[in-house]
Amino acid sequence: MWALAILFLGVGLASGLKAEEVIRNGDFSSDDNVWRRAGKIVYLDASGKVVDKGTEGSKPAFQLDLTPNRWTVAEQTFRNRDKSKSITITVRLRASADFARNDAAEYSDVNFQAGGTYFWSAIVYPKVDFFVRLADATHNYGLINLTPGGDWQTLKLRLNDLSPTQKERTLFLNAAPGTGTIYIESVSAVSP
Repeated sequence: MWALAILFLGVGLASGLKAEEVIRNGDFSSDDNVWRRAGKIVYLDASGKVVDKGTEGSKPAFQLDLTPNRWTVAEQTFRNRDKSKSITITVRLRASADFARNDAAEYSDVNFQAGGTYFWSAIVYPKVDFFVRLADATHNYGLINLTPGGDWQTLKLRLNDLSPTQKERTLFLNAAPGTGTIYIESVSAVSP
């Protein structure tokens, strides 16, 4: 009988734990831009063209304009749930039709490939179109290459071995040197 009561109590406590979204304005629906460094909130119509706010059918997005010889970086610092060792990061993004990475720019000499998740002791800039970096006790990377003028793509990574004592973390959105624009529909970082 006691074992059954303890089991129900455990299930009840576990069901009370909810995943927590730690990114502020990750859907860019508020004009309050909490992202630092680069980028701005714009509104896109169904064809992906930038339009005025309030245009019927338009949706907010975050615009990162590329520069030819340096990375374009936006960042947001957040407080994570106490003692959380895992987080799931999801970014929905697309490249403009005139997007082109500058392959002659300077990149770090690391063997990181698009589609992978990597952990490194230093800040690096791999030869990919876009990556997210989560600063924790180490640097955690998720990488993607984009199709110019293509559909929305999703970059998703789950990190399970984060430092449980790290109260603040910073998420960096990194667009490669080049021309064109990357539009971000949403950014989510969910901590269990």
